[in-house]
Amino acid sequence: MIITIDRAGRVVLPKSIRDRFHLLPGTEIELTTDLESIKLSLRDSKPALALKDGILVHTASDAPPLDIDIAAFIAQGREARGQDLAGR
Repeated sequence: MIITIDRAGRVVLPKSIRDRFHLLPGTEIELTTDLESIKLSLRDSKPALALKDGILVHTASDAPPLDIDIAAFIAQGREARGQDLAGR
């Protein structure tokens, strides 16, 4: 595949390649060179977001734990929704 470098020195990866390798804006790619070639490689790190069963899921292991009571948060949302439906 032949691609062109623009005036700013950028190379645009074709959409088919970005889709095939799930490359999103901000994805880090490693560039290596030798005497006759340039190579782009995916980094070994796992992306922070991935599609799982059609849902975007955060997968990074370095995420801090949530400092929130999830059950209370859900109950509060349900209560507010119930009041809205009751017209209060």
